[in-house]
Amino acid sequence: MALRIKQIKKYNFYPSLRARACRVWIAKFNGQPSSFNCVFVDNQGGAIQALAKTRDLPTFAATIIEGNHYEIKGFYTYENTVVNTVAAHDAVIDLKSNTKITGIEAITPHVPRYYFNFIDYAHILTKSKGSRILTDVLGRLKALQPLEQVMVRGQTLENKREFMIENIR
Repeated sequence: MALRIKQIKKYNFYPSLRARACRVWIAKFNGQPSSFNCVFVDNQGGAIQALAKTRDLPTFAATIIEGNHYEIKGFYTYENTVVNTVAAHDAVIDLKSNTKITGIEAITPHVPRYYFNFIDYAHILTKSKGSRILTDVLGRLKALQPLEQVMVRGQTLENKREFMIENIR
């Protein structure tokens, strides 16, 4: 039987996982690429973040394409200690140079193209306040403030834009 994402534990080695890459991004620090990140999902509703450090970033950025299905072979996991995480999972897949990524045909039963962590609009201020998990919200964009630059950690200027979302239910 195939490994399910919900069975993955932190600090373990796994020989193989078949999943779909539903989100892909490159994190930056001081304007420089610092890590390759993606979220893998399976057909059981599981989601897990995978991360490659800077030295392996070009390899995985060229290999993993958002929306495609993959078999990930020979990977370790570690504890998810990210301040704001995109997947509610205790572990993160550590993508290293010896981790093999192979494109595969679409997995059946169907694996969703997107992964969302929706929260009811009424609970945004209460439930999400103490949570590390980034939240997805459906709503109508009511107001959009101009782009402004703010100092982050007293080191770099970053763009910031405030907005207001209206409940559409």
